Amino acid sequence: MSLPPLAPRPATAPAAVPVGAVVAYAGPVDDAAEKRLLGEGWVPCDGRALSAGCFGELYRVLGTRYGSGHGDGTFRVPDYRGLFLRGRQQAGDTPQRDPGRAERTPPAGGNSADAVGSQQDCGLQDHVHRYQEAGRGGTGSVFDPVAEVPRPGFTESPSKPDGTPDSPHLRADETRPVNVYVVFLIKATQRVGCLPLPGRAAPPAPAAGAG
Repeated sequence: MSLPPLAPRPATAPAAVPVGAVVAYAGPVDDAAEKRLLGEGWVPCDGRALSAGCFGELYRVLGTRYGSGHGDGTFRVPDYRGLFLRGRQQAGDTPQRDPGRAERTPPAGGNSADAVGSQQDCGLQDHVHRYQEAGRGGTGSVFDPVAEVPRPGFTESPSKPDGTPDSPHLRADETRPVNVYVVFLIKATQRVGCLPLPGRAAPPAPAAGAG
């Protein structure tokens, strides 16, 4: 099936998406896709360094909160690879949904506590488990850790080893919800034609009046 030709792109794209916005992209990003996305003003959130001269719009939004790049007029975009995103919550917000807000750590650029760009380590909420306690004659009880007393009336059954097909246990190296991979992209510019090489920063813009 043939597709109609694309309409000519204006020199300045409509500002429907603000510079600094992040979206989830559901396709693979190889070199060809990356060049096309860069042509549309999008950059992968992979911690790369960009030229502040070329991407001044994004630099005004981010500054160096995610790092200062190579120290030659560059700055870094956020690196969201392998991470979930969470909406920022401040001290006076109601309801409070992030009890560990004050334990967040700054990114490379120095934001601290609950500032945008701060990170939070993995964790597992405090909780209790009920478990079977062996009794005489093959009977037992379920121990109630809240009341700290055994609850009679249950029969002891052999436990299943983790990893068997019918096991109720789930094992992993981390605590996580069901998830799917995407590539996070950040809107880097509304302009067209300012394209660094994939994975590298474009050279800084020349100073005013430079020949």
